[in-house]
Amino acid sequence: MFDRFWEQNGGTQKDILLEKTPDHWRRIDVILNQFPEAKSIEIIRDGRDVCVSSQAIGKTARWAKQSTKTVATIWKKAIEKVERVKGDSQIGNRIYSVRYENLRTHPQEELSKIFDFIGVDYDNSLINEIINATDISKVKNKGEGKHIRKGSIGEWQTRLSPEDIALWQELAGDTLAYLGYTLP
Repeated sequence: MFDRFWEQNGGTQKDILLEKTPDHWRRIDVILNQFPEAKSIEIIRDGRDVCVSSQAIGKTARWAKQSTKTVATIWKKAIEKVERVKGDSQIGNRIYSVRYENLRTHPQEELSKIFDFIGVDYDNSLINEIINATDISKVKNKGEGKHIRKGSIGEWQTRLSPEDIALWQELAGDTLAYLGYTLP
């Protein structure tokens, strides 16, 4: 399907196809095996903040209405699946992991690493242009229940109930700790 799309739309060797469906973690091994030139960028975010964002968008989008238990379970499965694939000597080196929190706090450094990983030339002006174009504070149609809300780091500490925090600890505390996220 991608090859046909590529050909029909005039894709060349110099072009890059960026596909960003978030559920691809489920088949990342199949994708990397099927497309030997493909690389994957995994953005890891504290699952509890993912839960806060999911709950916020779930207020207006039925597809996003998921329980804390469901979000924690899916987040843990995603992290564990990609970790297993990264351990595969044939394809694991084609996955680059970046922390969402680092991308937000050190965007120049993290974007430079991403460009180096994918092998695309860049300069500081391109990096700054990307940072400016993706600045959440400049998004006009953002907020509670929208696709783009805040992009906050650590908001789970004030938005999740003590019961939800305990549930995260029970279901995914080991994975949070493995990734270096602080636990209550």
